[in-house]
Amino acid sequence: MVAVERPSSLVPRKPRLPPLEATGEKPLFFFAVVALLNIVDAFNLNIVWPMLPFMVESFGVAKSEADLGAWVGAAGAAVSVGQLMSSYVWGALSDRIGRRPVLLMGMFNSTFSVLVFGTATTYTQCLVGRFLSGLLNGNAGVVKTYVGETTNKSQRTFAFSVFALAFGTASVLAPAIGGVLQQPAST
Repeated sequence: MVAVERPSSLVPRKPRLPPLEATGEKPLFFFAVVALLNIVDAFNLNIVWPMLPFMVESFGVAKSEADLGAWVGAAGAAVSVGQLMSSYVWGALSDRIGRRPVLLMGMFNSTFSVLVFGTATTYTQCLVGRFLSGLLNGNAGVVKTYVGETTNKSQRTFAFSVFALAFGTASVLAPAIGGVLQQPAST
């Protein structure tokens, strides 16, 4: 039998970084950092809800109060649309270059997208900022994979419990803080 050489584009490329392995017990600091990543993502997702109706109303795109809900809903859903479009890409990129570099890129990109949203003077900028928040940050899935790969079986339950606790706590606190900050110039 003659060996057929596969084109180099079809040969799986070795990852730049060695695969992560669970080695020993993780310190509490590790779980705090992981929780912080989840808290930042939950804040980014939820802090805007109390202020978004006022922001969208100030852009003058809604013709009526009933119409305002649709415009606010579209701006709010833009994050999820961005995540839907990019989650596979972020996962594949983390397989290729490593989880930690992708997590760092996600945090940087999240900061950038929040600045785009926060400085928006038009509805289009608002929509783009929210969309970029989902598109440019794949940390939600990558951090779970990272924890699953790096924790041993005895700590995995605790690690994923920390995820739920951090996300839930931030999802409660973020809208409350957003409500306090919704119109800071008038308070």
